Amino acid sequence: MRSFKANLRILYIMKAKRVDISLSICRCFFFINEVSSERGCCLLMSRERLLHYVSKKVYTPLVSYDIQFALYKGDIPFSKIDTLSFKAIQVGEVWGTLFDRAWFRLSLKEMYHHKENDLPLVLMLDIGGEGLVYDHVGFAMMGITNKMSSYGIPPDKPGKWIVPVTDDKIQTIYIDASCNDLFGYVQNGGRIQHAELGCVHPRWHKIFYDLEVLIDWELGISETGNHQPSRTAEQKIANNPHVTPLLNDIENMLFTSNEPLIFEIERRLDTFYKSPSKHTSLDIIATGHAHLDIAWMWSIEEGRRKARRTFTTALSMMDRYPKYIFGASQYQLFDWIRQDYPQLFSRIRDRVQEGRFELQGVFWVESDLNIPSLESLIRQIYYGRQFTKHYFNKDINFVWEPDVFGLSGALPQILIKSGVRFICSQKLSQNKINPFPYHSFKWEGIDGSMVMVHHFPEETYDSRMRPASVLKLFHQYKEKDTIPHALMVFGIGDGGGGPGEEHLERYNRICNIDGLPKISMNRVSHFIDIWSKDVDKMSNVKGELYFERHQGTYTTEVLNKIGNETMERLLNQYEQLSAWLWYFEGVPVDQIYLDQTWKEVLLYQFHDILPGSSIMPVYHSTRKRYRELILELTKRIEKSMNLFIHKLSSQGWTVFNPTGWIKKDWIKIDQQWFYYEVAPFAWNTLSNKQIKTKKVIENILNNGLVKVTINHQGVIESIIKLDTMDEMIDKNRLQSMWIVYHELAEEYAAWDFADHYRQGQKGYPKIRSIETITEGPLQQILIHYDYQSSMILMTVSLYDDSPLIKITCSVDWHETNTSLKFQIPITVHSDYATCHMQYGNIHRPTHSEDSYAAAKDEIYAHQFVDISNEHCGIAMIVPQKYGYRVKDQSLEVTILRSQKKNGSELGFMEDSDYLEMHYGDLVAHTFTMGILPHPHDLLLVEQYADQLKNEVWITHNESRGSLEMCPLLQLTSPYVTIESIKVSYDKQGLILRLIEHSGHSCSFDVLTSLRYSDVWLCDMQEVMLQKINMEHLQIKGYEVLTLKLIKESNWDDKSQIHETLGLDKIFDARRGKTSCHW
Repeated sequence: MRSFKANLRILYIMKAKRVDISLSICRCFFFINEVSSERGCCLLMSRERLLHYVSKKVYTPLVSYDIQFALYKGDIPFSKIDTLSFKAIQVGEVWGTLFDRAWFRLSLKEMYHHKENDLPLVLMLDIGGEGLVYDHVGFAMMGITNKMSSYGIPPDKPGKWIVPVTDDKIQTIYIDASCNDLFGYVQNGGRIQHAELGCVHPRWHKIFYDLEVLIDWELGISETGNHQPSRTAEQKIANNPHVTPLLNDIENMLFTSNEPLIFEIERRLDTFYKSPSKHTSLDIIATGHAHLDIAWMWSIEEGRRKARRTFTTALSMMDRYPKYIFGASQYQLFDWIRQDYPQLFSRIRDRVQEGRFELQGVFWVESDLNIPSLESLIRQIYYGRQFTKHYFNKDINFVWEPDVFGLSGALPQILIKSGVRFICSQKLSQNKINPFPYHSFKWEGIDGSMVMVHHFPEETYDSRMRPASVLKLFHQYKEKDTIPHALMVFGIGDGGGGPGEEHLERYNRICNIDGLPKISMNRVSHFIDIWSKDVDKMSNVKGELYFERHQGTYTTEVLNKIGNETMERLLNQYEQLSAWLWYFEGVPVDQIYLDQTWKEVLLYQFHDILPGSSIMPVYHSTRKRYRELILELTKRIEKSMNLFIHKLSSQGWTVFNPTGWIKKDWIKIDQQWFYYEVAPFAWNTLSNKQIKTKKVIENILNNGLVKVTINHQGVIESIIKLDTMDEMIDKNRLQSMWIVYHELAEEYAAWDFADHYRQGQKGYPKIRSIETITEGPLQQILIHYDYQSSMILMTVSLYDDSPLIKITCSVDWHETNTSLKFQIPITVHSDYATCHMQYGNIHRPTHSEDSYAAAKDEIYAHQFVDISNEHCGIAMIVPQKYGYRVKDQSLEVTILRSQKKNGSELGFMEDSDYLEMHYGDLVAHTFTMGILPHPHDLLLVEQYADQLKNEVWITHNESRGSLEMCPLLQLTSPYVTIESIKVSYDKQGLILRLIEHSGHSCSFDVLTSLRYSDVWLCDMQEVMLQKINMEHLQIKGYEVLTLKLIKESNWDDKSQIHETLGLDKIFDARRGKTSCHW
């Protein structure tokens, strides 16, 4: 993401004052970094005149086109355009509004006969938006973009509006157009600017780029907020003292001579560019790239269309520039092209095999890496890898995530155990407080797994390929003296597009020239091969790679995050149910459904969708799809659950525990309360346990384990752990638990909290009513709060025999520019909080005594955060929320952020749908959280966090099934659990995913009543590594093990299922010899 408002405002002012904003003039205007002196202003005007003069000689219009267009909805391929009704339109007229779509048909107004010695032909097309140009038979030629784009006006000739063409394709052409530009906005109101056949003058074309490179080198270029190189004119001149005199001479030859001395100009320029580079200390490898956000300032559907335009342009540039190498990531994009345009996909495959179109990265999409679950990240790799292997016969071994908002400390193990060793990124260069200290380094995750990381030293994924770009890379690269290899990623990104002719013309001029380091074009995989040889010289970074910006994305778009977590959890359940039915009944796994569903869930984890930073139409779409996906998956789970539980040897209400933790809880069925206690992967019937009914008096809940007091303002003013009489709430700092921060976070509101928002305006919901309920083993207090037009209904529950304080909240929110938080002041002192990750935990500071601690003001966690000392602790468990704060001796979770989206400045507040279209989190939603006081026992926190997140399976059995009441799986260490169970992709056995929770090594046994022939240790992608015995298994702290139980081919569950074999006795005996090294 980049800042472009300032540039937009300048452009609008220029347009309002009727300033000539031709591309070449605008380029000079925006590329000047600092020109404050009189000499600098004169130099600028002189060079602007020079470049403008030459630019007018490059192209000549020849014949205009008659234009027809047809608006359409959805997506209509070339093969169906005959079904559309076309109507005429003229240059200068407007054809659509933002995000409209249309097919254009252009026919020459008069015949043009191209002679053999005539100048090369070009199409000059600016239809006021983006488009994909086709010839008359439907061959995709090139993507085009309007000349005046909101993409950093104009950073780099963003308008790919010139399309080289041969004379056999000029009579009729078609354009599939979108009324938006690279950044989702649309300039000039979707107005058609050009539709001509023209010719290019090769000599002036060459002179133009010769001069453009020199002028940029001399003056310096930058674009505020766009990660652009920034150097002063004096510094640039010092790099090559011949630039300014040469430009002065060329100006004289052009403007003072009676006849422009074009031959002499060409000779002088050729002589200059033939001076080879004398830099030998740094090897810069450049690769073309188009960072393409699947959705951001545009819809997912438009992202799909952008991929076609971007990849077609890349293929077109390869035809024109034989040395050009382009790379793209995200196999969801490739799969869409495969489905929509097989011919284009075939052309891409050919270039991939040739080695000029590189497949970058292993992920299905460039996913967020903070919020997705362990299994989601494994599947991102699985589906990405399967795609590249199946369609391209390529096995990629690096991650490509240049724009992700931080990297979880859980990631290295996932990568290493998936055959991935390298990461290419750059986002941490935008840290707000602490500059990231390395560009090439080793990164060690929370379990000790290590990968190698290269942060692009230019600190951008869309380098301009200018002299200053190369110099910035050279001067910034922190390890250039010890690791003399660096990657340069050039092109136009975010909205796709990729490198244009301007990038490649510049490359041809600066790749080997005196005054600049030498550059070579190659693939990222080639760079990794040579760069990774210096691994021993790299510094080591441990833990997470926390990004010091965009902390608001842990919360923004709450419904999206709830939908994602719900789908992850339900898919886990459905895969396990499918595994048991396959294992015991031979029921085939619906792998097609699972693959399709997983891929869609992974798509919505893209790093601008799941974090909440896209425009609102994206979330209107994903909310609808999450509802539909959850409904379908729930139906499948219910059907499978009934089939499976009816196999169990129990009658009546039967409870199966599908998790690795003991489940103990109360449940109400038909107005009657029951209790259950079920071991992992075992089942039991409901029991009638004695109820210790206690009436709620004076808003006090007390179950003999915990005492909770809520005052008349609806605030929890006391939590006492009764066995030790520890008070958990600091009454001296008591205030409202619900705090509303009114913040104007301005441009990046969806991403970031406003600076100093905690010192700004804040409000506190007021209590409307409070009600107490006592029913069976349950004590409850219901509190209704109001805040302006919004409402919060909070239910605080306490059950017999449980220390967990369960809080269910329904929030209906209507206030804009706010962040709603829930916070409790605590008495427990600690220098750090323990935060749960995708697996395992990480410590984060509870103070701000140094700059690194201060930067972690808002943090993310999965399931819980906990603050403990040697005596006791208190945990906040919120399975579907991710943004927390642990400063000021408090526990705080962010509930929602109703912030304005990018793009809202194009709307009008008087529009009836303005809030719906431009603000997030103005929604109603319900969630559950828990507060757990405990005796410094993180294992207990993990158990109750799982209980709050994952439910047991309950159904009514009319008759007893054939499976004896024996746990299907048990582990002999309390610190190791089975996280997930599924059928292996090869349908040969069961996959068990095991996790160690304490952070320390231990040994354990796996006990099972299942029949199997062999057990294999696998990597996370189910590649079998080693045949093992399930006794005395070794596991490291926070390690994830993947086991494969090969199913016996001849087993019959009715006759050959293991008898109980005293499994409980074996388990008890082996638990005694469990080895856990603390």
